[in-house]
Amino acid sequence: MVDIILVNPPYPSAVQKYVGSAPPLGLAYLAAVARDLGLKVRILDMNVEKLSIDDAVEIISREDPLILGVTCTTPSYPRAISLIKYVKRVKPNTVTIMGGPHVTFTHLEVMEEVPEVDVIVRGEGEITFKELCTHYFFGEIPLREIRGITFRIRGEVFVNPDREPITDLDKLPFPAWDLLDLAKYGVAGEVAVPILTSRGCPYSCVFCSSSKLFGKKYRARSPKNVVDEVEYLYRRFGIRQFGIIDDIFTLDRRRAKRIAEEIIERGLEVTWACSSRVDTVDHETLVKLREAGCATIYFGVESGCQEIVDWYGKGIRLEKVPEVLKMCKDLGFITVTSFILGAPYDNWYTIGKTIEFAKKLNPDYAQFTLLTPYPGTYLWEFARKNNLIVDWNLEHYDTLHPVMKTFYLSARDLAKALAKAYIAFYGSFNFIAKILKRRGKAEMKILWKAFYGVFKELSNYIKLVIVSRIGKVFSI
Repeated sequence: MVDIILVNPPYPSAVQKYVGSAPPLGLAYLAAVARDLGLKVRILDMNVEKLSIDDAVEIISREDPLILGVTCTTPSYPRAISLIKYVKRVKPNTVTIMGGPHVTFTHLEVMEEVPEVDVIVRGEGEITFKELCTHYFFGEIPLREIRGITFRIRGEVFVNPDREPITDLDKLPFPAWDLLDLAKYGVAGEVAVPILTSRGCPYSCVFCSSSKLFGKKYRARSPKNVVDEVEYLYRRFGIRQFGIIDDIFTLDRRRAKRIAEEIIERGLEVTWACSSRVDTVDHETLVKLREAGCATIYFGVESGCQEIVDWYGKGIRLEKVPEVLKMCKDLGFITVTSFILGAPYDNWYTIGKTIEFAKKLNPDYAQFTLLTPYPGTYLWEFARKNNLIVDWNLEHYDTLHPVMKTFYLSARDLAKALAKAYIAFYGSFNFIAKILKRRGKAEMKILWKAFYGVFKELSNYIKLVIVSRIGKVFSI
């Protein structure tokens, strides 16, 4: 028996299905703070453990925890709710707590629609969850005094004030990595672990809820604390590959360089990746990151049309992108650029410009996704106000299914545009030549799985693109 079970519910994900999975970092943090109170915790990752809802309920019934905590994103919300309802039927005294971005921004609707949910943790969860554990297990701290929760007592819903973001992230314990089978996570069979070194984002991209979830104020762990965790994973579990999953790892370049220097000074032979912006890197920073084992760097470009980039609120100039990518390539980085198709003002011309810009940039990899409105974002409100949402099945909110239209293109058009973008970039002579010239077996394995997954998800639309091209040939 355990005191708490934390669940990562199953959700449809082409990346997870064909490429690999990331461990539920948020749950591992919650497990760590609960264990600091002397509580026994188990994490159920229904995705990598391939558990059905029936399987999970059987385990929960057997372990009989007082608290069931379930995290969820928008596409995982329907199955998360199904799990909670099932558990409440068989174990009605279990305290059900939900957290994650989706319920943070829809907490009132969830509490109204799903009476089986007892508590929702809004926003950053560690301190809030610790106080909830103190309440339920030790009878301390009344629910009405715990900030950052929406809760139910005898059918009545209460909304407590928001909790202030955690100021000193170094005070948090490391995630409870030992509760996860890390061998099951990674990319194409290569074990990799995510590290979160900072929280908060000062930018306001219309499609992102990060600044509302974690606040606009940038808060960062110290370089020593970050590399202490890297070294712990390196020596305790033999982890050699990491992904720094901060929104913008290089927002504070001096700190990013210090983390790199700390990795070098400790002799940690690791390979890692990070996300950045083209306006937050310079040559000196990139050199230091490369020396410390950073192999891959990811840039959100979003569109090849400056007007669309501006509407997204991205705050970058496209003329800066080729210069930064060349600098990265010259230093030996694998470059990944992301593009989002389907802005409300996108049409075939602007999407064509984006595809051509991606090809001209010639990054190692290009990621194309469809603009998806998530609760908590400006886009969510804009799309609802302008009746752009055409699909309300939340499981489709995975950035590959078209769930909204633009003012000029239908959802079906956007699905075809996504297929066209992948065909145009990955079927180009430049990319094929690059593959044949210098790709290793491991990278080719990852590439093939990614290709297979995306093309399978978009197979119907790819057929339409191919058929339309054949039709044009025969009509000449």
